[in-house]
Order: sequence, then structure tokens, then C-alpha cells
Amino acid sequence: MKSKAELAKSDVLHVDETSINKNGDRYWLHSASNSRWTYFFPHQKRGTEAMDSIGILPQFLGILCHDL
Repeated sequence: MKSKAELAKSDVLHVDETSINKNGDRYWLHSASNSRWTYFFPHQKRGTEAMDSIGILPQFLGILCHDL
């Protein structure tokens, strides 16, 4: 997906997550965004397992912002 690749190449990236209800189950809605792209991904977990499976942060080398 082009937006994931573009986000991974960003100089600065903002990431966050919030809990959501998906068919009665608790999931986490992860977001990654820069000034042009925003990517949302629901996942059953928080933390490294979720970030790795989404596939943006393992490729990211810039400045990461969270909870500004």
C-alpha cells in the first residue's frame, strides 16, 4: 500500500492508539500520520506486536511523536 510506504519514509511521524469495540470485542485502533497521509489499523493488541504487524514502524527511521 502506497500510504504505508510513504509514512515509513517520513521525517516526522505521529502515532497513537485508542480502544474500540469491534463486534463486541476490545480492539485497539492504531494510527500513524504525517502532514499528508493518515493510516488507521484495528488490532487486538497494543505495543510492539501490533506495530510490527502493521508494518510502518519497523521501516521508519525518522522522529516519532506520540501524545503531544
